[in-house]
Amino acid sequence: MTPLERPDQQSLLAALDATWLPAKIWQDGSLRHADGQGGGKRVSATRLTGQLEGAAAALATTPLIQVPDGAGALERHLAATHEPVDPTAFFAIKTQTIAARHPEIYLADAPVAAMRRIWAEDGVGPARLAVMDRVRGPKTCLLARDAGGVAGVAFVAAAGDVAMLHALYVPEHARRKGLAGRMTRAAADWALSHGAPTLALAVVRANAPAIALYEGLGMTPAGGYHYRALKQDWA
Repeated sequence: MTPLERPDQQSLLAALDATWLPAKIWQDGSLRHADGQGGGKRVSATRLTGQLEGAAAALATTPLIQVPDGAGALERHLAATHEPVDPTAFFAIKTQTIAARHPEIYLADAPVAAMRRIWAEDGVGPARLAVMDRVRGPKTCLLARDAGGVAGVAFVAAAGDVAMLHALYVPEHARRKGLAGRMTRAAADWALSHGAPTLALAVVRANAPAIALYEGLGMTPAGGYHYRALKQDWA
C-alpha cells in the first residue's frame, strides 16, 4: 500500500483483519466467515468477498455481516432481513506527522494485571484479550501512568504499511488531561519504529468525543463499514 494519509478502505480492512484476529477464519464460496469466540463483532462477522450472485441464499440466514462503505448492492439486498448496527469509521494519518514519545507511557509485550483491570472497566475482558494474544505480527500494549497508577491502556499492531490502534481506554479519573492524545502519538512512534508509515484505527461513528480527539490530532476519515444483524423475525 502506498503510505498515504488517506489509505484505501480495502487496505484498512485487511490491516484490521491481521491486527484484531479471529480464532478461526474460513471461506465458503463468496463468503468469508469468522469465529471470534466472544471477542466482539470485529472478529465474528461474515464478509462478502466475491460476487453477490450465488451468495444471496446463504446471506439471508447469516447472523452478522460486515458491510463496507460503498457496498450499495449488498446493502439493498440485506435491507429486508438484517438491521444496521454500529456504523464505524476508519481514521488514518502518516505516523511521522504525530509520532512522539512520552515518559509516562510504557510498552508491554503482553497485558499485565493492572492493565487487565483497567481494560475490564471498558468491557475488554478475557475474550478480547485473547484476540490480542492471537495476533502474530509486530504488536505491543501501551500503558500510561500518572500519580494514581495506571491511567490508560491501548493495543497497537502492525500489518505491512499499516499499524492499527485498538482498545484505547482512559478511565474517568484520568480524562480531560490530554492523555488519550499522547497515547495515540506514542502508538504512532511505535508504528514508525516498526516500519509502518500509516497509523489507523476504527471508531464507532456515534463516539463523538473519540472522533473529536482523532480529528484534533490531524487524522482523516478513510472509509469505514457497518454491520447488518439478522432481524429476529427472520432468524
